Amino acid sequence: MKYGFPILPATLMAAAAVFVTACKESDPKPPATEESSRTLLVYAIASNNLYHNFQTDSIEMLDGVRNIDYDGMNLVLYWVTPKGDAVLKRIDKVDKENVAFTELKRYDRKTYSTDPKRISEVIADVKRLCPADGYDMVMCSHGTGWTPTFKNHGVSKVSPARVMQHSFGADKYDGYTDEIDIDELAAAIPDHSFGYIWFDACYMSGIEVIYQLRNKSDYFVGYPTEVWSDGMSYDKMLRHMLKKEPDLRAAAEEFFNSYNEYGNPVTIVVTDNSRIEPFADACREVFSATSDYAIDERSLQNYSRSPHGPFYELKDYFYAKAYPLNLDPAIFEKALADFVVTAHCSTYDFMGHTIDKNFYTGLSCHAYDPQDDGKEENYYRNLDWFGRVYSK
Repeated sequence: MKYGFPILPATLMAAAAVFVTACKESDPKPPATEESSRTLLVYAIASNNLYHNFQTDSIEMLDGVRNIDYDGMNLVLYWVTPKGDAVLKRIDKVDKENVAFTELKRYDRKTYSTDPKRISEVIADVKRLCPADGYDMVMCSHGTGWTPTFKNHGVSKVSPARVMQHSFGADKYDGYTDEIDIDELAAAIPDHSFGYIWFDACYMSGIEVIYQLRNKSDYFVGYPTEVWSDGMSYDKMLRHMLKKEPDLRAAAEEFFNSYNEYGNPVTIVVTDNSRIEPFADACREVFSATSDYAIDERSLQNYSRSPHGPFYELKDYFYAKAYPLNLDPAIFEKALADFVVTAHCSTYDFMGHTIDKNFYTGLSCHAYDPQDDGKEENYYRNLDWFGRVYSK
C-alpha cells in the first residue's frame, strides 16, 4: 500500500459537545457483508481529564466523514469515558446530511482499556465487524513514551500526583487508574496489523517506542514533545487519513500548520518502519561502542517537562556519543533520511526553548546510564531498542 504523509491542523477548542450515537443496543451488529477498502480504528481512552476534548473529537469525526468520499471506508471509534461501559461505534453515512454513529458492541469496565487483553479484543472485533483490505489505527490519550509504570492491570489506587505518570493510557474508573507499558502494548497488537499507527498523545515518538512497535504497522506517526489537549482536528484530517492510499505527509503538514500558524508550539514526525533496521545499524555502531559510559546531557535538546522524561533529541544524542569516535556521519545521515518520511517543528518547544531545526528529527531518545541500577533503567535494558543498539 502506498502512502503519502501527514501534518495535523488543530484549533484550540474548549467547548464540550454532545456525543452522538445512533443506537443503544448492547448486542454486536452483524459484520459487513462486503469487504471495504479501509477501516480506521480510533482507540480513545477518554476516562480522564481529556473527556471533553474527545467529545469535541467525536463531533469532528462526523463532520470529517460528512465531507469526504466514504464509500468503502469505515471509521470505528472505541470510546471509554469516566462513567459507563466502553463502546465500539462505527460512523455510518447515508448521505451528507445523514451521518451518525452506530453502536457495534459494549464492553464492561471490569477490564481496563489499557489492559493488553482489551486492546487485542477490540482489534479482533474491528476486523470481524468491519472487514477491510487494510486497517489503520489512531491511539488517543495521555502518554509518556517508553517510561514504565509497572501496572498489573488489577485494581490499584494511585495518588493524584501519579495520574500523569504513564507510558500510554490513564484509564480512570471508580477511583482507580491504569496505564500500559510499551512492551505490553506491543504484545497486545498483532504483527502487521496496520498501515499506520498514529499516537495522538504526548511524547510517543521516542525511538524506543517506535522500535518496540516496528512490526505492528508500516508507518508510525507521533510527537516527541507534548501536544495540546485538543489533539488533531478530525474534521480536517480525515480527508488525508481515511482513503484508499492515506496521505500521511499531507496530514502531518496540516496538523503542524494548524498550530504553528498561531504561534503555538507543535512537533510531529512520520517514519517508514521498513527502513528502521538500517537506521538501527547506524546507531548501533556508535551506541554499542560507547555503552560503557554516560555522557553529559546538559547540551542536549530536552523535549520534556518535569515530571516527564527527560526525552532528548536523538540526533543530538548520537553526535554527542559519536564525537570521540571520529566516524564518518554519512551512513547515519543517509539511514535517518530514509527512515524519517517527514518531520516538522515550531521555533520553540513547550518550555519556550528554541528548537534547533538543523538537528530536529522528530525522534526522541533516552540517555542511557550504564551505572544506573534503578527500576526504570533495568526496564529500559529489556526493551528491544536497547538489545538492538547497546548490547555488545
